[in-house]
Amino acid sequence: MQIGVEVIGGFRSAFRRGRGAQDGVFGRLRAKRMLAVLGVLVFFAVQPIYFSPSELAAALKSPRYWIALGLLKLVGGALGLGLARVATGETDVTGLRRDLDRRQAFWAIGFWVLALPAIKFILTLSEPEPLQRPAEVLRDADQVFLRISMAFALIVATPLCEEIAFRGLIQQGIRRVSGAGPAIFLTSLIFMVVHEPRSIWPAVFVLSLVLGRIYERTRSIWPGVLVHAVHNALVFVLIVRSD
Repeated sequence: MQIGVEVIGGFRSAFRRGRGAQDGVFGRLRAKRMLAVLGVLVFFAVQPIYFSPSELAAALKSPRYWIALGLLKLVGGALGLGLARVATGETDVTGLRRDLDRRQAFWAIGFWVLALPAIKFILTLSEPEPLQRPAEVLRDADQVFLRISMAFALIVATPLCEEIAFRGLIQQGIRRVSGAGPAIFLTSLIFMVVHEPRSIWPAVFVLSLVLGRIYERTRSIWPGVLVHAVHNALVFVLIVRSD
């Protein structure tokens, strides 16, 4: 029971707005510890399916894998959001209820477009043929249902879940402890290591920096969800065209 009380109190310290100086050193340590716990929980929530390399190669060609992945990501995001809401007592922990302003949307897309050449260049350096493996997934498979299920997982479920988890929960929590810059950087490191293969890590890290900056500028997850969805849609279209 005491552990449960400490966990709830730690989450409140990590996310509470305007934390006063009376929290002191112990309050900061408790907040950081609870942020680490939240990060681990979110990691397992958004990465619910694990396979060996051989099993993964076969699973990627199954529409059921992509549908299950998309649904589990949505469930994981909802669980993380509910956990943070209960722990903090705030009704809008992530900025989910804030409307998508048209000017913010245009700014976010423009910022991503400016960063896209750098992301592409870094990706080319680390992965000379980044579309080769994904394109192989579409070969010798039921392409219609596979493409629909992939689009659902990559363009709908993944952007929403990951922006709630990484920008709305982890980045915002770290920001209230150590500031915006370290929050964007540390969140991008976490975002990077939960993506595979490792050859795309540098490009994923830069993309996360862009998404983190968008969240800090707009204080809403929706511009980041939009950019993340457009980015994944672009990758998906390139994969389909390269098949």
